[in-house]
Amino acid sequence: MDTHLLEEKFNLFSEGNMLSFENEPEVYYFALGRVLKWVFAEIGGIDRHRNEFNYLTNPYMPADIRTLSIRIVTFLKKSKLHSKIQNRELISMIHLILSREKILDQVNASLRLCENAFYAGLYWKD
Repeated sequence: MDTHLLEEKFNLFSEGNMLSFENEPEVYYFALGRVLKWVFAEIGGIDRHRNEFNYLTNPYMPADIRTLSIRIVTFLKKSKLHSKIQNRELISMIHLILSREKILDQVNASLRLCENAFYAGLYWKD
C-alpha cells in the first residue's frame, strides 16, 4: 500500500472531488484515521482523552476494522463533540465521512488493507 497515493486520494476526498469509494474503500478508511486524529487534536489532544482514544483505535482490545469504524462513526456523531470543534474544515470533513458511512457495510476489499489504511491515516505525519 502506497501511503503517498492514499494521501493524494485523501486530498481529493477532502476537496469533494472523489465522491465514490465503492472501488477504493481503503481511501475512506485512511480519511477516517486522519479525521479521528484531527478531532482529538482539536478537542485537547490524545493525552487528555487517552481512554477514549484507546477504545476507538484498539491498542489493547481485539476488534476488527469494521467494529472499530462503527465505534469511530458513533463517536463522530456525538452532539457534544461538535460543540467543542471550532474548525470549519474539520467539521465539513466529519460530515463528509458520515455521509459516506454506508461504505462500512460494502467493503469488498481486504479488511487487512482497510485496517492498514486506517492506521496509516491515524499516524500520518502532517
